[in-house]
Amino acid sequence: MEPKIYSYIRFSSMSQRKGSSFDRQTELIEAYAKRKGLPLDDTLKLEDLGMSAYKGDNALFGKLSVFLDLCKKGKIAKGSVLALEQIDRLSRQKWDDSFQEIAKPIMQAGVTIYSFYDEKEYSDPKDFNSMSQLMASLHQAHQFSLRLSNRRKDTNIRRRNENIPLTSLCPLWMKLKNDKKGFELIKDKAVILKKMVKDYIKGYGDTTLCQKLNEEQVPTISGFKNWTSSYISKILTHPALIGEYHPKEIVDGKSKLIKDGVIKDYYPSVITVNEWLLLQSIRKEKATKQRGPTGTSVANLFTGILFDARDGMTLQRLVKAKSMPRLISSSYRNGLSHKKFILTFPYEPFENALLYFLANEVQLNQLYVDNNENIVEDKTEILTLELADIEARISATEEEIISGGNPRFYIKLLEKLGIKKTEKESEIVNERNKQSRNENCATELSDLKALVSIKKHISLSDLRTKIKSKIYRLVESIHVLFIGKKKSKFKTAIVQIFFKTGGIKILVIEAEEKLVLSIDSKQNNIEQIDLRLFCDEVKGKKTREIMAKKEIEFLSIQQARVKK
Repeated sequence: MEPKIYSYIRFSSMSQRKGSSFDRQTELIEAYAKRKGLPLDDTLKLEDLGMSAYKGDNALFGKLSVFLDLCKKGKIAKGSVLALEQIDRLSRQKWDDSFQEIAKPIMQAGVTIYSFYDEKEYSDPKDFNSMSQLMASLHQAHQFSLRLSNRRKDTNIRRRNENIPLTSLCPLWMKLKNDKKGFELIKDKAVILKKMVKDYIKGYGDTTLCQKLNEEQVPTISGFKNWTSSYISKILTHPALIGEYHPKEIVDGKSKLIKDGVIKDYYPSVITVNEWLLLQSIRKEKATKQRGPTGTSVANLFTGILFDARDGMTLQRLVKAKSMPRLISSSYRNGLSHKKFILTFPYEPFENALLYFLANEVQLNQLYVDNNENIVEDKTEILTLELADIEARISATEEEIISGGNPRFYIKLLEKLGIKKTEKESEIVNERNKQSRNENCATELSDLKALVSIKKHISLSDLRTKIKSKIYRLVESIHVLFIGKKKSKFKTAIVQIFFKTGGIKILVIEAEEKLVLSIDSKQNNIEQIDLRLFCDEVKGKKTREIMAKKEIEFLSIQQARVKK
């Protein structure tokens, strides 16, 4: 492995991204790389932008954690340099934690830590003078953050006592007052909220309320085009409705409520406390009544990746009393589509057919854009030999210059060879990433096939969760065009699967309620369509033309089945 300079850039607030912090650190690192005569690594991109180092989040969850792991595994060449603006970019934890858990493991891997601020290199953990300076810098970084944290706490206490907002951020139905000493409701939005709460108390649910708001074309509070039931649920459970502010903090990389941190009367109230208590009790009662048996199944294996080609909206699993579960567009559930255009499809045969297809008919090479690609071939060795040849030519050229050759000619040649070397190194990195991707895909597909093979024998939640996880790792999205008359028991689904590795597969599923009638993945005349474009008025014209002809064909087949 060749030693390199690894640039590590971090700042705590994303607002610093708008200033000169990012550009300044980038310029310093590039200049240092030139002085040092080492290549600047462009593969890892060690940037923890907007991530604090005070609690060590960057070393636990950020890109710095990736670099630390590579150092511990010996995958960073000895003699490499981790360059940063100053030591506090590395850590602001207590100096002993920073040194033992971050700085020392990096240096023990043979990697130098370089700080531009004081132009010092730290490389030998046994060098007393150097390590004393490093520890002093780490201690100063921690003390600075500690003082800053205490000042913020004092400021927040003062702001609370003086009823001054801790931040300008607030829910979308209010705004900061002109004097910045409080918030005020946006009247039009407050009226909508009050009506929503009253309707919910009257008997509307999240879904029916969403449909009502969309059908009546009530302006959304969020500024988006349409209402969604999930956003309505968030609004109706938001404590800001009664003026409460629930501050949060980051603990182990996750956002959690601060214990005993609730501030009452922080915001202007939209509803009374009694209305709030009644609203939440109704929601709790509905949740209890609607909740089905738990721990036995994961209802929908394709949540969030399954789309209706006719409107581009997600397909959801809908269960009505005494009816089989069916797939239906979320646009219908949100009141956005006219009912006569909505087609449903029985969920169980759809799931069975799709799982059968993924587990029995999909081969590894079909997951890629080029189905003829030899995914087993290892090009790394060939590329490495080509790189060695370029490096040998560079050495020979440098010797010619030393021996008195024409500098102008050989310098130009060196520049060209340097470009070729960089390109070849990039090819090697890409090839290794590709091989890693192939190995991962092979594992995921193999696991999915194994899990599906035992699905018929066991239906525990854990198994279905594992199957769902494998599907999500392999599949980017699934777009479906349902064909059939609304009340017909026979339905056809044209299904196009887009894999995360670029491959695309298409199949036709014909079903009758709980029964799969046929699965056909050899529809050659429709392989060129892109169902993602079906609902696009301009780009989807060709796809719609092809599918209009196919729809006539499939409807005639369904009609023949009805007559039988």
